[in-house]
Amino acid sequence: ASQQRIRYTASGIRYHPLYVSSTLRYDIAVVLLNSSITFTDRIQPVRLPARSDTRQFGGFVGTLSGFGRTTDASQSISTVVRFTSNPVMTNANCITRWGSSNIQDQNVCLSGTGGRSSCNGDSGGPLTVESGGPIQIGVVSFVSIRGCEAGMPSVYSRVSFYLNWVEINSDFQRIRFTSTGIRRHPEYDDTSLRNDVALILLNSPMTFTSRVKPISLPARTDTRQFEGFTGTVSGFGRSSDASPYPSSILRFTSNPIMSKAECIVSWGFALAQSQNVCLKPTGGRSSCNGDSGGPLTVNSGGVLQIGTVSFGSSYGCASGWPSMYARVSYFLSWINENIW
Repeated sequence: ASQQRIRYTASGIRYHPLYVSSTLRYDIAVVLLNSSITFTDRIQPVRLPARSDTRQFGGFVGTLSGFGRTTDASQSISTVVRFTSNPVMTNANCITRWGSSNIQDQNVCLSGTGGRSSCNGDSGGPLTVESGGPIQIGVVSFVSIRGCEAGMPSVYSRVSFYLNWVEINSDFQRIRFTSTGIRRHPEYDDTSLRNDVALILLNSPMTFTSRVKPISLPARTDTRQFEGFTGTVSGFGRSSDASPYPSSILRFTSNPIMSKAECIVSWGFALAQSQNVCLKPTGGRSSCNGDSGGPLTVNSGGVLQIGTVSFGSSYGCASGWPSMYARVSYFLSWINENIW
């Protein structure tokens, strides 16, 4: 029977930031697709190990699949997806063949019995085992320089070692909307950053789901400053002063909300006014370049957006200065009057 192949275009690749090409440490990446995958009875997502699953899967039958070369003599990769199976080794057994400098907790090995192995062109492909259904436990990393049929174990990046990184760098919950216009506050002053607020018009209506919901704004009668509340800021800004680029993933951090009086001590009367709210810089955590316009929220009978990222200190995001936000309650009338 012919293979039912479907092609998807990649829109980007996220390499592990600690990847070392000489040792192949942290040899893992996430491929971002240009469009969503439609699952059918023949196309299903593979399960990853649970966080609580600490098994090495030694003795399990591991199945490798890919388009790599089928023999060392082959000059080209395969035109069809192929697979082979061999026992998964414990790391202790694999170290007897590869040495402890090559095999670490972040690796998993597949026996090279019968000369069956991954080969050139298989890199990045899955290693799966059957345990209540298929589980992907590895990603093809490297083989012996003596060849794919040399009988040496093939080595894989162990998925369970990277679960946190994979989840953080996967955009499975991100939805993009295109804007068609921006309405800035008419009294915005780019010198003093007074009235630093705007409204964005979307190109299409937003469909709300159990995971995508509108955020509540303070009621007109709510005059609280929210000092002492834990404020959470989120955005795609730089994660440190040393980083030259904004983050490719959504990040967040939390710190206590300061009273206006406390904020004035740091920023002075000229900058800390009634239209602002300040977040305490505990632990050097703060909004940073690229976060501007993002939300500052608190939990008060549900999530409430009380601020919009405005500015921070010229000394740096981790300098210990309070980060400043436009106070949403101050601009409620303008927001309601200017919603399209």
